[in-house]
Amino acid sequence: MSATRSRRSPQVFRAVYQDAESGTITPLSKTVNIKPRLEAKSGENVILWNDIKMVFKNPLHVRHEDTVVPYLTDDNLAFLQPLRIPVFPGDILDVVIEYPVINPSIESLRINPSIESLRINPSIESLRNKDSPTASSTSPINLSNRTSTDMEPTASTVTPPITTSNVSLNSQVKRGPEDRGEPLKSSASPISVSIGRAPQFIPNYNDHSNDFYNHTQPDVEHTSDIFSGDRQEDAQEDEVRDMNENYERGRAFYDGKGVLQDYSKAMKCFLRAAIQGHIISQCYLGYMYEKGKSIQQNYPKAIEWYEKAASQGNIAAQHNLGAIYNNGDGVTQDYFKAIAWYQMAAIQGHATAQFQLGFMHHQGYGVTQDYSKAFEWYQKAASQGDADAQRNLGLMYNNGYGVTRDYLKAVEWYQKAAIQGHSAAQIQLGFMYHNGHGVIQDYSKAAEWYQKAASQGDYRAQRSQLI
Repeated sequence: MSATRSRRSPQVFRAVYQDAESGTITPLSKTVNIKPRLEAKSGENVILWNDIKMVFKNPLHVRHEDTVVPYLTDDNLAFLQPLRIPVFPGDILDVVIEYPVINPSIESLRINPSIESLRINPSIESLRNKDSPTASSTSPINLSNRTSTDMEPTASTVTPPITTSNVSLNSQVKRGPEDRGEPLKSSASPISVSIGRAPQFIPNYNDHSNDFYNHTQPDVEHTSDIFSGDRQEDAQEDEVRDMNENYERGRAFYDGKGVLQDYSKAMKCFLRAAIQGHIISQCYLGYMYEKGKSIQQNYPKAIEWYEKAASQGNIAAQHNLGAIYNNGDGVTQDYFKAIAWYQMAAIQGHATAQFQLGFMHHQGYGVTQDYSKAFEWYQKAASQGDADAQRNLGLMYNNGYGVTRDYLKAVEWYQKAAIQGHSAAQIQLGFMYHNGHGVIQDYSKAAEWYQKAASQGDYRAQRSQLI
């Protein structure tokens, strides 16, 4: 018997999803080792199908590169029992799984509140929406999408004035901006603004969405202890540090906690940790390459590092890849790929990804326009306090998209977003009070909500003749 067989080296597997139409393979998990079994009769190492099913939920089949791995058979081509497949030493086998049904409870989708958002400076023109279908005669029909301003990655933020887009009534699947039709004028709505772009996210110390190892936050008061060896640092010392320490040093340099902020040193530390397999560091590298922090902006490198983290389940990286393809940043804008990445983050509870899926179903970007699915995803995000989703739920109830028109519920959702400072929701709420929709007509309250939006610099409210 060979030494390889006697040792029975583990077979490496990973879970993937295969798109039925394009055949595209999308990794869904980090790699997993399964120890093979030794067949007494043949002396060959094999992997039992039951062992695969113990690790992966709803497996369909196993692939080796572009080939489906068949079950082993006897001389009569009958499957050997229990079912088994051969091993492929040194290779990674893909376990194609049935994509999960996306109908989880709201509680199971709750995002870790410690995950902090990082808003980035948008390039609105790159995603200028040319659609402006005829609006309902009762109210503005605008959909919020994300816009953003530069903020530090550790600052939890409430979204500032949100750009909007009118609802598309065209059910045709839209892959990119070239599929958008000519604009139609709307005389009923005082609000008509083009869409913004999706924001990026960076996880903080306490993001345990991929807690394959313990990520601990260094004690800020003693952060300098981590850097005590800097004055005599050399390559040998660097190699001794484990990935958690490299990550902690990177975060300290990135945030300027206990040391002077230094993106160059932060990237150096993140790179060491990322090479060692630290998932959040891989996400940080992706972000730093994307934004050009301490290094020349490089989208291919950003995507490369994001994909490493995203393939291991990191929801921030999954969302950011969705945003890259949604915005067309350094790549050809591709709504299909954007949806694929957003969906991976959304089913793990990422509120912004849930909102983006709702928006894309609402607009028909990359999917057939479906108000019911849009409503479903908005509701998941809104239940987590996402102001954009709350505002868009108000719009759907206001206009009867995917639900029965209900002004009372529209006002309820507008108000949830408005009290968070959502200027577009504040304008909508003012509009409802002005027209007596779902509330007693009250010009004073209408003006009050318009004024709140105007005080945030919302030019739509400022130019309103009602103020």
